Amino acid sequence: MLNCIFHQYGTLGIKNELTGIYLPQETNVNTQTKNPSLGRLLAKNIFGVNHQHFFKYRLDLDVDGQKNSVMEMNVNSLPISHTNPLGNAITLADTQ
Repeated sequence: MLNCIFHQYGTLGIKNELTGIYLPQETNVNTQTKNPSLGRLLAKNIFGVNHQHFFKYRLDLDVDGQKNSVMEMNVNSLPISHTNPLGNAITLADTQ
Protein backbone atom coordinates (compact mmCIF):
# COMPACT_ATOMS: atom_id res chain seq x y z
CA MET A 1 0.00 0.00 0.00
CA LEU A 2 1.29 3.47 -0.86
CA ASN A 3 0.20 6.34 1.40
CA CYS A 4 0.84 10.00 0.56
CA ILE A 5 0.95 12.16 3.68
CA PHE A 6 0.37 15.89 3.20
CA HIS A 7 1.79 17.69 6.24
CA GLN A 8 0.39 21.02 7.45
CA TYR A 9 3.80 22.68 7.13
CA GLY A 10 3.85 22.06 3.37
CA THR A 11 5.81 18.84 2.89
CA LEU A 12 4.74 15.59 1.33
CA GLY A 13 5.58 12.27 2.93
CA ILE A 14 5.42 8.87 1.29
CA LYS A 15 4.84 5.73 3.32
CA ASN A 16 5.11 2.30 1.69
CA GLU A 17 3.40 -0.47 3.60
CA LEU A 18 3.74 -4.07 2.50
CA THR A 19 1.54 -6.87 3.72
CA GLY A 20 1.90 -10.57 3.32
CA ILE A 21 4.23 -13.31 4.45
CA TYR A 22 7.85 -14.19 3.97
CA LEU A 23 8.85 -16.43 1.11
CA PRO A 24 9.58 -19.48 3.31
CA GLN A 25 11.96 -22.22 2.30
CA GLU A 26 12.94 -25.43 4.08
CA THR A 27 16.50 -25.63 5.32
CA ASN A 28 18.59 -27.93 7.46
CA VAL A 29 20.47 -24.97 8.99
CA ASN A 30 19.20 -24.18 12.50
CA THR A 31 21.27 -21.08 13.25
CA GLN A 32 21.54 -17.76 11.44
CA THR A 33 24.58 -17.67 9.16
CA LYS A 34 27.13 -14.88 9.43
CA ASN A 35 26.22 -13.78 5.89
CA PRO A 36 22.45 -13.11 5.85
CA SER A 37 22.46 -11.70 2.31
CA LEU A 38 20.05 -14.37 0.99
CA GLY A 39 17.48 -14.12 3.80
CA ARG A 40 16.88 -14.76 7.49
CA LEU A 41 16.27 -17.82 9.63
CA LEU A 42 12.64 -17.50 10.83
CA ALA A 43 12.34 -20.66 12.92
CA LYS A 44 13.95 -24.08 13.15
CA ASN A 45 14.38 -25.38 9.57
CA ILE A 46 12.49 -22.40 8.04
CA PHE A 47 14.39 -19.81 6.06
CA GLY A 48 12.79 -16.52 4.88
CA VAL A 49 14.25 -15.79 1.44
CA ASN A 50 14.88 -12.18 0.40
CA HIS A 51 12.50 -10.99 -2.28
CA GLN A 52 11.81 -7.66 -3.89
CA HIS A 53 9.14 -5.06 -4.58
CA PHE A 54 9.61 -2.18 -6.99
CA PHE A 55 8.70 1.44 -6.18
CA LYS A 56 9.61 4.32 -8.46
CA TYR A 57 9.83 7.97 -7.49
CA ARG A 58 10.92 11.10 -9.26
CA LEU A 59 13.19 13.12 -6.99
CA ASP A 60 14.16 16.77 -7.22
CA LEU A 61 17.21 16.72 -4.95
CA ASP A 62 17.70 20.50 -5.06
CA VAL A 63 14.24 21.30 -3.69
CA ASP A 64 15.66 21.92 -0.18
CA GLY A 65 19.25 22.90 -1.04
CA GLN A 66 22.24 20.96 -2.29
CA LYS A 67 23.13 18.96 0.86
CA ASN A 68 20.55 16.23 0.21
CA SER A 69 21.44 12.60 -0.34
CA VAL A 70 19.79 9.34 -1.37
CA MET A 71 20.52 5.80 -0.25
CA GLU A 72 19.62 3.04 -2.68
CA MET A 73 19.51 -0.75 -2.43
CA ASN A 74 20.67 -2.56 -5.53
CA VAL A 75 19.48 -6.08 -6.24
CA ASN A 76 21.97 -8.49 -7.77
CA SER A 77 21.00 -11.89 -9.13
CA LEU A 78 23.11 -14.94 -8.38
CA PRO A 79 24.14 -17.43 -11.07
CA ILE A 80 22.37 -20.77 -11.39
CA SER A 81 24.17 -23.39 -9.32
CA HIS A 82 23.43 -26.36 -7.07
CA THR A 83 22.49 -23.89 -4.27
CA ASN A 84 20.40 -21.76 -6.67
CA PRO A 85 18.90 -24.29 -9.11
CA LEU A 86 15.98 -22.06 -10.20
CA GLY A 87 18.14 -18.96 -10.66
CA ASN A 88 15.90 -16.79 -8.50
CA ALA A 89 18.25 -16.03 -5.58
CA ILE A 90 19.24 -12.40 -5.07
CA THR A 91 21.58 -10.40 -2.86
CA LEU A 92 21.27 -6.77 -1.77
CA ALA A 93 23.96 -4.09 -1.83
CA ASP A 94 23.48 -0.61 -0.30
CA THR A 95 24.95 2.46 -1.96
CA GLN A 96 24.78 6.15 -1.13
